[in-house]
Amino acid sequence: NSKYVKGDYDMVNWENNIRRVVPYTPGEQPDQPDMIKLNTNENPYPPAPGVREVLRGMDTDTLRLYPDPAALDLVHAIADNYGLQDDQVFVGVGSDDVLAMSFLTFFNSEKPILFPDITYSFYDVCNKQNSVRRLDIENNMRQAVATGIDEFVVFYQPVVDINTEECASCEALVRWDSKSLGFMGPGDFIPLAEYLGLITSIGDYVLEEACRQCRYWNEHGMPDFHINVNLSVVQLLQKDIVDTVAKVLKKTGVNPRNIVLEITESFAINDMDRVLNIINGIRELGPKIALDDFGTGYSSLNYIKQLPFDIIKVDKTFIDDITEDEYAQAFIKLIVELSATIGTKIVVEGVEDKSQLDILRELGVDFIQGYYYGKPEPAYEFERLNFKGRINI
Repeated sequence: NSKYVKGDYDMVNWENNIRRVVPYTPGEQPDQPDMIKLNTNENPYPPAPGVREVLRGMDTDTLRLYPDPAALDLVHAIADNYGLQDDQVFVGVGSDDVLAMSFLTFFNSEKPILFPDITYSFYDVCNKQNSVRRLDIENNMRQAVATGIDEFVVFYQPVVDINTEECASCEALVRWDSKSLGFMGPGDFIPLAEYLGLITSIGDYVLEEACRQCRYWNEHGMPDFHINVNLSVVQLLQKDIVDTVAKVLKKTGVNPRNIVLEITESFAINDMDRVLNIINGIRELGPKIALDDFGTGYSSLNYIKQLPFDIIKVDKTFIDDITEDEYAQAFIKLIVELSATIGTKIVVEGVEDKSQLDILRELGVDFIQGYYYGKPEPAYEFERLNFKGRINI
């Protein structure tokens, strides 16, 4: 919503400028579009001299979001020019291949439509109430990220060996304990964080916290225990993703072989060459790579052969009706046989009852994850429920 945008450009007649950048069919646009134009390349109003000086000194190829000093310098310059507080100014950086920093334009549309190759997107505002709620979440999330990310907490869900029924590893999952909005699950803020580009900072924080926790457990009686951490599509699109992982591993001192980084199937099949380079770069550092949400995309067995995954995580959609669905059973059996041939392990997500567990055991699955063995919990509660005296504190 334009009234929430504080920037260095005159917003008079800015809707007409957007019409040249974001085409839409006459008659379909709302009377008062709820949108933000962050791309100022074609805006006829130049920046103020002080802001122009800061912009000229910025290296946009290496610029990152908060807390990059260059981004903060730009924030200060804009705030000073307009008499604003720093926390009222937000800076995003555009890139032709970074989805997270694509410029956002909001329309009243039926569903969100994402264009990864160009610098705008449509977003479903739905109604005034949802729009206000979304802006409230956005503003609080930006401030939470800008002030240290300490509102975000990491929960852990057990991954259990199907034969021994012992917790062999876990998955790190982020939650947001907002001071203003209360406790929020991932579905309430992760999609928006991805659109805003904030998921990179949040994801890096989760990776570092998970590595610290893994090292702690490794040094207190669980030397082989490992933690799975999701890498979002936005993180994977960063050109320095391998360097970022390397820095976190070095900073935390964790045994890299006890970290598993998960890549979603939808990303893996989108750009094979790029994914292969990322996987090889990360594996050289020591962590294993898991293919997450397998079965939700095209599920081509060919790309599994081409990409060196260590673990395949089958999506819960194949488990919901597995006791009655012969196709789901055949699919799991096929993946188990394939994994044995190429040397990967199988984790099945979403297991909620014993009947599902029994079938998966018969099919030869290695590990399971789901509410049957435990929901995501804070580290201290996870220890109490899953380690059963195996950890020395």
